[in-house]
Amino acid sequence: MKTFGMLFCVSLICLSLLTSTHAASPPAGYTRTNLICMGKAVFCNPKANSALTCITEDRTGHIGGVWKGGSKKWAESGCPANTRSGTYNAALQRVGK
Repeated sequence: MKTFGMLFCVSLICLSLLTSTHAASPPAGYTRTNLICMGKAVFCNPKANSALTCITEDRTGHIGGVWKGGSKKWAESGCPANTRSGTYNAALQRVGK
């Protein structure tokens, strides 16, 4: 039996759950770039409005978000929280503030 924080695993099933990436599929029109933000791939759609030109998977999802969105400049600068356009659900509708 192995311990991972507060989680006890008695089989490889638990280990596979811990190491899975559960990556969300990007919406239509978004393609993966070579940019990485907080360990997650960045997807861009040059035809989207400027607030959602680039998106990356929401790491925490604590307010129901699936994506973090911002401009191309936001993505190229490492996706800082203070310059992103917001948090979005799977349908790219803004959630939270």
